[in-house]
Amino acid sequence: MHVLHVDKTARLQIVDNRNLSFYQLLTKFYEFTNCPILINTSFNSGGDPIVLDVQDTISTSIRIGVEYVVLGKTLYKTKKQ
Repeated sequence: MHVLHVDKTARLQIVDNRNLSFYQLLTKFYEFTNCPILINTSFNSGGDPIVLDVQDTISTSIRIGVEYVVLGKTLYKTKKQ
């Protein structure tokens, strides 16, 4: 599997257990999906500004169809209303 930016570059980051909660999140994601990669990107939808707070995050997630969002230590399950 290759994860490249449109300019054919990659900005890889390695996570270890020094950030235990994030490491555990990635480990569980891998166990659940069998995919060892998460992509970190600016969070917005075409033409919208980047999200600024929890409310922006939740409303954008609902609008674009993201099912789960982790903010700090809280897992949110989003759903269309």
